[in-house]
Parts: sequence; C-alpha cells; structure tokens
Amino acid sequence: MGMKMGRVAVVLVISAGVVTRISAQTHQNAVIDLWAQGKPAFGVYAPNEHPGPRGQRGQPPFDAAQGRPQPAVYTREGGEKLAMNPLYDYVFLNLEGSYDPDAVKAMSKGLHSSKATSRKTLLVRIPPISADGADAAKARVKEIFDAGADGVTIPHIRDIEEAKLALSFFAGVKADIWSPANPKGTKLAMLMLEDPKAISQRAEIANLPGISVLACGIGSLAQAIGGDREAARAGAEAGTQQVLVETKRVKIANMLTANAKDVETRVKEGFLALLMQGAAPDRAVTPTRTTPLFNGRDLSGWTADVPEKDTNPSAPDSFIVRGGMLVSLGTPPGHLLTTSRSTASSTHSTRWRRKPGRPWHRSPSTGCCSGPAWRR
Repeated sequence: MGMKMGRVAVVLVISAGVVTRISAQTHQNAVIDLWAQGKPAFGVYAPNEHPGPRGQRGQPPFDAAQGRPQPAVYTREGGEKLAMNPLYDYVFLNLEGSYDPDAVKAMSKGLHSSKATSRKTLLVRIPPISADGADAAKARVKEIFDAGADGVTIPHIRDIEEAKLALSFFAGVKADIWSPANPKGTKLAMLMLEDPKAISQRAEIANLPGISVLACGIGSLAQAIGGDREAARAGAEAGTQQVLVETKRVKIANMLTANAKDVETRVKEGFLALLMQGAAPDRAVTPTRTTPLFNGRDLSGWTADVPEKDTNPSAPDSFIVRGGMLVSLGTPPGHLLTTSRSTASSTHSTRWRRKPGRPWHRSPSTGCCSGPAWRR
C-alpha cells in the first residue's frame, strides 16, 4: 500500500500559561546538532531553474554554439522555496561543472528567508583540485564561504597527499571547521573519494584532522573502476561501505545519495547525510525522519486562534517566543495551530514545562493537551 502525502493540522489547546520547547538548535549549522547525536540529516540538490527544456536527469540542453551545456540558474526564490520545506536539513549546491559564486549568494539569501521553517545548511561542491590547480581551489574555498555557504565539498580526492592539500585550504582561510576534535566548529569541510587509490588509503585519510564529512562518490568510483558495468557498480558499493566503516570509526559523517527504494536501508547502515534524489524526494524522505514544528526563534508556520482578537484586534498576543521556548501567556485564551507536511500515520511529540503535581487532560479526539494555569 502506498503512503499518501498530505497536510495535517496540529492544534495545541492552551487556555492558560504553559511553556514548551519543541525544538531549538545549538549550532547555526543545522546538521551539526543531528550528527552530534548520531542522527541522520536529509538534504536535497539545489534545483536548477534554467527555463529551457530539460535533457537527461533534468539537465539543461547542450548549447552547440558555445560547445557546452547551458549554464545552470539558481535564484533567491528557489532557495526560499527550499527554506519553507520542513523535511530537509541541508541543501547541496553542485558547482563542480560550472563554478558560479553568485549562485551561492542567491541560494544563501533564499535559505535565510523569514519564511524558513528551519535553518538549512548550505553545502557547496566546487571543481576538483585537478581541474584548475591548487591555487584556484584554495581561492574558491574562501570565496564560497564568503558568499554565505556553511560548508565546502572538494571532490575527486585522488590520494592522501591530495587530501592533506585540500584540508590545508580550510586551515588557510581560517575556517572554524566542525569535527570530533572541534565540536564547537561552525563550518563543514567535506572530501569525496572517487578514485581506487584514494579508497585504498581510506583509513589514513579518515585519520586526518579537520574533516567533517568523508564520502565515496559511488557513481564516479564505478566509472573509475571501469570494465563490466555490474562488476564496477559492485566494486563501487564495496568501496562505499569501506569508507563508511572508517567514518564510523573516527565519528565523522558520511554522505551518500539515496532515493525512495534505498533510503531506509542507507539509514540503517549508518550514513549520516542522505542526499535525496529522484522524482519525488519529499515522499522518499518522509517515513524516515522527524520534522520539527517549532524553529526555536519565532512563530513562523503557526497561527493563533484567539476569539477575543476577532472583536478586539488590539488585544495582547497570547503566544510568544521567549528564550527558545513557545510560551502561552494565559490570557486572552485561545488555541495555537500549525500545518505540517506529514503522513496519515505521523506521530507528534511535544515537551511541556508545567508546575509539578498538576494534572493534564488529553483530548481523545485531537490528541491535544491542556492543563491548569501556572504563571511565569
């Protein structure tokens, strides 16, 4: 039986002063809190908004006059749309084939929209060191961070020496990189191993300090292995699992693409960064994750139903955010409602702060809670 997507209303019935903290992040970089708890983060590719017809895998058509694919288009509006989707923790902007720092600025502005349901991490993949040399790669790391990215991905690391060189770029720009050795770091450094030699040196590379995310580019590795297609794919999967073992050992994240068919398997295997792809990424990610309804900052996505305001618009607010908590001031009485992308079988969990020893009433029809007043 297929699982249907829908919109459900969650109603908090509050008739007096009650305080709750549903969700509040410790880091500005959204994925770090999840990884510190050993929980997976879910991401999606930044959408190419090129207005022309799409080629294979949604790519814009080839520009014969220029001898290259037409450039991708990324906008603030596209970033804002992603910011409003509560299912994702990060956005992956792929600039490997067409480097464009202005795309990072646009996407970053969109993700910081006041309409955002939660803080999304922006992770940007730049061209490999082998494309334009070490100096260009180092300059791009700084440029991408300056443009508003939370993390930079350097692909096609060929061996441990190149891994050391890549990590020196982050140190050179004085980026405060999150890693087990620096749990208060705010930025992400991601390396991708896509060459058989790099896979053979996976343990030594994983031991290098300053890595936030280490991943095996499974498709590129299969191409590098070559030969029989099925054998190459099997070899790439084996390499992916070998890198996963090392990332678990050193307690850093491992990213892998996933879809509706394999996402639950990949979560169980222990991948901490699932990059969703396919025709319906939202549907694929929904059954595997918890979505916060409260962002810990403001009432975005919530609506106060306060009858007194129907006749007296100047009546004081009943619900506010204080110290990262959603607070009911008690009067005038009313309800707080939100709509969240969910499934028919979703479960909602809320933590309440109340005066000890006072009973609660739970409505059997709505699952809502209410209780006697206590004041702050």
